Amino acid sequence: MILITGCNGSLGSQLATHLIQEGHKVKGYIRPGADLSLIAPAIKEEIEWCSGSLFDTYALGDALEGVEKVIHAAAVVSFAPSRRKEMFRTNVEGTAALVNESLISGVKQFVHISSIAALGRPTNKSLIDESDLWVDSDKNTNYAKSKYLAELEVYRGFEEGLNGFVLNPSVILSPGDIEKSSTKLFGYVLKGGEYYTTGDLNYIDVRDICSIMTQLMKLQVNGERFVLNGGKVSYKYCFDRVAQEFGKKPPSKLASTWMKELIWRMEYLRSMITGSEPLITKETARLAGNNHQYDNQKIRTLLSYDFHSLNDSVSWVCEELRKQPAVHNLL
Repeated sequence: MILITGCNGSLGSQLATHLIQEGHKVKGYIRPGADLSLIAPAIKEEIEWCSGSLFDTYALGDALEGVEKVIHAAAVVSFAPSRRKEMFRTNVEGTAALVNESLISGVKQFVHISSIAALGRPTNKSLIDESDLWVDSDKNTNYAKSKYLAELEVYRGFEEGLNGFVLNPSVILSPGDIEKSSTKLFGYVLKGGEYYTTGDLNYIDVRDICSIMTQLMKLQVNGERFVLNGGKVSYKYCFDRVAQEFGKKPPSKLASTWMKELIWRMEYLRSMITGSEPLITKETARLAGNNHQYDNQKIRTLLSYDFHSLNDSVSWVCEELRKQPAVHNLL
């Protein structure tokens, strides 16, 4: 039995589907009342659902009964200052609690889904790989800091006898909620966004994450981390491809530095008035020109793996998104 935290999310739902199709039994650990709309009805019926928070040791202990493997995919992904405290509590303290309960329950394999953000952004190096150590920098977002600290809890678990590995995916291209996480990139184009920024997008197809993860689980890899990055393209190219797939006008105006500074301030005011998360924050505006690239050579060599191209990923994600009523109404 495999337990997936955040099983209802954009990544977790794809992991659950992939594992069930491979013949595995899956438990889904979610928050009470969580939205399950991203999971196909047939898959939903195959999952044994458990609810509770990552801080509820009793609920976690019950959920871990009969579980041999844990995939920790639950996390708060946000760049909004208002969610900083919640993000650190969930990503860091929640991971620590899950590691502790997994050790107590005798879990045989623990897979932690982290992020390339946890590798930091070295100022003197453009190509980043698994060997790079975290360096405190004003270029690191609060999200990055929370994922780095979460990894420390996982490695502490490895030192205390837990077996498993860490995955560091780049921006995940997946047919999730267009109002959340990286699927916002697709939502931005769908809603007629006019501006694009300089800088590059490091991306990974969610199907690649699922495939690589299951292969590593079978190999019983322990104590290692793997950068998962399918490639790098400009934001402009990505937006153009999404617009082409949806038959929309692509963003055509380059956002200058002063404009990005103005936009994040306007988005902050809008979020204060409406209570919704800002589309662009001070952190994301100032990181929009990022040109780092993440090296996938380690995983390519180990598994002889070929990643999906950006074009293939965008075509598939857009095809899946069209099935969502919220997207269909925007076409």
